[in-house]
Order: sequence, then C-alpha cells, then structure tokens
Amino acid sequence: MKKRHKVMLDTTYLMPLFGIETEKFSASQLQILLGQRNLDLFYSPVSLVELKWIILKQIKKVNNIFKKTLLSRYNEALWYLLYGEYFYELPLIDPRINTLEGILRDLGLNDYFDRIIFAAALEYCDILLTEDTEIHDIWLSQKEKLTDKEFRVLSWMKFKQFFL
Repeated sequence: MKKRHKVMLDTTYLMPLFGIETEKFSASQLQILLGQRNLDLFYSPVSLVELKWIILKQIKKVNNIFKKTLLSRYNEALWYLLYGEYFYELPLIDPRINTLEGILRDLGLNDYFDRIIFAAALEYCDILLTEDTEIHDIWLSQKEKLTDKEFRVLSWMKFKQFFL
C-alpha cells in the first residue's frame, strides 16, 4: 500500500479554483493533483485572504461583468474548499505555528503569509508544495533548524517527478 502524504498547498496551487491561472500552475494541473489518491491536500486560511487580495487587484483592471464573475467565483471556490471532499483546512495560528513563524522570520523569510504557510506545513504536513524561491532557499540552507521529521519543500516540477 502506498504511503499517504500530507501536502500543504501554497496559495499558487489554489488559484485555479478561483479562476486564476499562472504559468507555474494551471487548472489542468490542479485536476492532475486532485486525481492523486495517496495525497491529503491542506491549505492555510491565510491563503484565502491572499487570494481575495489578488482578486481585488484584478477587478480594478477589468469590466463590470468580469468583476462579478471573479467575485462569484471566489465565493464558489470557498464552498468547494470548505465543504468539498478534496481539501483540509489547517489552523490559521496556534502556539506551534506561531513559534515556527518566529523562527522563519529570524531566518530571513520576509513575507508574513509565507511564514504562516511554511510554519503550518512544518507542523502538520510532510510536504510543502510551493514555487516561492525564498522558501526553497531557506529550506535548503536551514532545514536542520526547522524540523527533525521527514519533510520536503517541492516545486510542482519536482513534485511531479516524485509523485506522478
């Protein structure tokens, strides 16, 4: 039997649910990820705030019809994340996440949202899926200061090589 992996998804990997695709991760790639039966997919509530900010920036640039579509899509995606069968929500903050967030700050990870996501992944998961180069750099240079458990920080490209 294949080992189940607990995978924390950085915000980039939730974006296609909200109607936002990037060069790094698309809706079709999300479908591939959702089709993997040996994965439990987790997200941080901070990603929902980050996604709302992204959408609010985008609606400033588009017409009213597309604004309504983006805002409606956000609400639909919330329902899917919160009540669907594919994703698990982790705590936004707890004492251990807060402690790890402080360690990550001291190690030079500047973005608060990234620190919360990384800290939650370290505490509750065994893989962090992220494209953030600053997170990758800190992990590679400081992992012994962060955890003694089996844990990986992977990009989508590396994740596919290991798991798909």
